[in-house]
Amino acid sequence: MNENVCIDCGKKICKVSIRCGSCAKKGKNHPMYGKIPWNKDLTKEIDERMKKSSESHMGQKAWNKDKPLSEKHKKGISVGNKGRKAWNEGFGDYIKGEKNPMYGKQQTDETKRKIRGQIKEIMKDPKVRERISKLASTPEAIQQSLRNSYGNKCYYDNEFFPSNAERDCYIELKKLGFKIKHNFEGRFDFLINDKIVVEFHSCQFLDKKTPKQYYKDRRKLLNKYGYKDLKLIVIKDIKEIENKLILEGGLI
Repeated sequence: MNENVCIDCGKKICKVSIRCGSCAKKGKNHPMYGKIPWNKDLTKEIDERMKKSSESHMGQKAWNKDKPLSEKHKKGISVGNKGRKAWNEGFGDYIKGEKNPMYGKQQTDETKRKIRGQIKEIMKDPKVRERISKLASTPEAIQQSLRNSYGNKCYYDNEFFPSNAERDCYIELKKLGFKIKHNFEGRFDFLINDKIVVEFHSCQFLDKKTPKQYYKDRRKLLNKYGYKDLKLIVIKDIKEIENKLILEGGLI
């Protein structure tokens, strides 16, 4: 068969066509381009056709439910995705810092009340309580739950970090050769050489506390738990770790 190339993407196609299959239905070439779908803004509550369509699918079992993928199928998916960018790659940059719509804001008391009410309703379900109980039964289960929720990006040295910034702080401290206890007493970020508690606090946090205010709160908490002899250093930027430990900690 004679070959031609798509006028849009340059892909090889048969000579009788001028566009490949995907380009023929893209943008203005799509037959529904500029047209309003018949079911726009229609729901099963207000439209009989939508209601019938919804009811016809109720109770049906998905064709692939409880059917694990074969190794061949998994390998095919893996090969097909190699070299492709993730759909959400770089998305975090659009909502980081001041670009985040909630930057510097706090939830209203009304919103907090609604969230609290919703959580209480969810927790009334015995199945939910049982699932949470099982997850919290062993450290391994907790770690796996965190991995499922946050992925592997917040893990390093088999340690879980609630943010990438805290993980990067840990990596910098490791580079300096310190003895580090992460999540010290379950309340503090790092204990360095059994002498200094290092807390990472960014001004971007929603509590709006300045480093000085944060320092006072953490110092009170340290004293409360009997660690009056430990020094406390609050770091707001990873770049200042080394200087802080030299000037305030006297470690280097």
